[in-house]
Amino acid sequence: NPDCGTWKGRRLTELGEEEEETEIIALETSNETRSVERRLHLQRPELRTSFPANENADPKDGFRFWLFPSETQDQVLERLNYFRSRNFIDKDTQLLQIRMYLMNVELGRNRLEELSLTFRFSEAGSVYYERYLQTLFLAFWQSMTSMAADGLFILILTLTLCYRIWHMWKAFLNSKLFHHLMSLHTAWEWVIVMFGWYNMFGFYNMLVWEKQVIDALEPIHRRGWEMGQKNVDEISEFFDICDLVSVGTAAIRVIFAQYSIVLMFRFFVSFGSQPRLAIVLRTMQNVLTDFYHFLIVFVPTFMAYVISGSLIFGRRIEAFATIQSSVGTCFRIGMESEYNWLDMSAEFFWAAALWAWSFLLLVVLLFLNMVLAIILDIYNETRESSFPGEAIWETMGQFMTRTRKYRHWVPDKVLDSSLAYAAGLDQGMLTRKDLELEFPDMPDQQKDQFFQACRVEMKWESAKDLTRKNLLKLTGSVMDALDVAHKAVDRVTEDEREDPLSTWVNATPPAPIAHDLKNEQSSNFLLQPFDTKGGKHPKLKLGEYVDECQADGGPEWLQETWTLLRDQRKWIEYANWHCQLMQWQGQQAMGRRGYD
Repeated sequence: NPDCGTWKGRRLTELGEEEEETEIIALETSNETRSVERRLHLQRPELRTSFPANENADPKDGFRFWLFPSETQDQVLERLNYFRSRNFIDKDTQLLQIRMYLMNVELGRNRLEELSLTFRFSEAGSVYYERYLQTLFLAFWQSMTSMAADGLFILILTLTLCYRIWHMWKAFLNSKLFHHLMSLHTAWEWVIVMFGWYNMFGFYNMLVWEKQVIDALEPIHRRGWEMGQKNVDEISEFFDICDLVSVGTAAIRVIFAQYSIVLMFRFFVSFGSQPRLAIVLRTMQNVLTDFYHFLIVFVPTFMAYVISGSLIFGRRIEAFATIQSSVGTCFRIGMESEYNWLDMSAEFFWAAALWAWSFLLLVVLLFLNMVLAIILDIYNETRESSFPGEAIWETMGQFMTRTRKYRHWVPDKVLDSSLAYAAGLDQGMLTRKDLELEFPDMPDQQKDQFFQACRVEMKWESAKDLTRKNLLKLTGSVMDALDVAHKAVDRVTEDEREDPLSTWVNATPPAPIAHDLKNEQSSNFLLQPFDTKGGKHPKLKLGEYVDECQADGGPEWLQETWTLLRDQRKWIEYANWHCQLMQWQGQQAMGRRGYD
């Protein structure tokens, strides 16, 4: 089905024999010259805006003819030479389209292959071609497995819609509907659901189109090779229906492809429940702020090079001919750092050199490396400030264990409420026996996982502040404290060497006693009342026994602590005995003095 553009040629019947021969020779000469001078180029999508629009053209300005499969090669050549001699392609022709439909029943489902070749003639003399291949399936499902997969998708989409409606109804009952709808997560979920049902609408259209194509193809397929000029109406209707179905199928295919990308972003939200995968997700969220500010600087710089490249090279290099193509070319140079220097420097050498070198230095070396630096820096900060958690294979193993023990497995919400109640009772420590008393049927695997997670989290909490930034400050603070303690110990040791009791008692009596003894001239400290150092006197309880049952079976540090306490207790008892002895001797001396 060649669509031959505007019909401007003169008919041979209106020409004389001499004029006919002259025009044919001139046409052949011009065609030979055109075949030598014109070059065939692949038409890229970014160049479509540079050609005259044909969507709104009047169908009467075009010329259409058919080539039937029942015709022999000689008949086809005779018809083509006839149209050529009538100059059906002239200087005003803008477009030539060849379209055919091929039946394919050998690869899986029955299908029609639409092949279209479009040639566009530019005013500059070049010829651009565009290939278009589209498959029209005559059977929607290949097997029962394909039908079951589509049915499962519809079921999941329906359940997701019901779940979203249920959450919205709960928010409405709690007078929080507006807050619920304004949530970014909720809005994204509704976008996914609505996009999915739009795909279902596309499935329905494809089923309707399939029936229309089969109905239009059936009379043509029934006649087979006997199709001819008398069946042009049926063929024309078949081509028109297939053209509409082809455009619609191509649009739906693009929508399906974009929906898979939308689902990929939905998976990112689901990955946030796994600690290690959540680090990647939080990194992407934290990068956005710095990336937005980076784009404010990058986009104007990049577009300046795009426009400059189109102005310098667009007149003679197809890759810079339009702004759209120049954007793609500059992006490719930025990613690959490769370009055709010979073509770019063929004209305006120093301008091309300045453009290329500055683009490589500024965009490729500076901006792109800056993006990598931003991502790596934020990733390191996010990883250091985030709880590492378990690996993905550990999560899968725990999920399988939970599935096997699902009858006695305590839900996280129940466990969290129980821990919150224990915290309200000021129960600082939680032991394995406490869990057994609260949840007698809890599996041992869950208990092991619970305490292992607590140990890992406490280890991380104790080490997260010891970073490279504050380690030097912390070390300096510890050294200062150690110096102060060392000086205090040296002073106490020196004082004890001169006077052992001065570090423990004050020889200065309290105010009432000092007033009574102000006339005493004795320098003997045993005759003066004394006070222990410190803000308060120690309160001793007699008759209590300290249980040392854990001293023998505890860890090494606990045994060492109990040993030090035992030695200190003996030293205190020994010091107390000496104090009592000195007090008894002092009382005897006072008694003798009074007696004398």
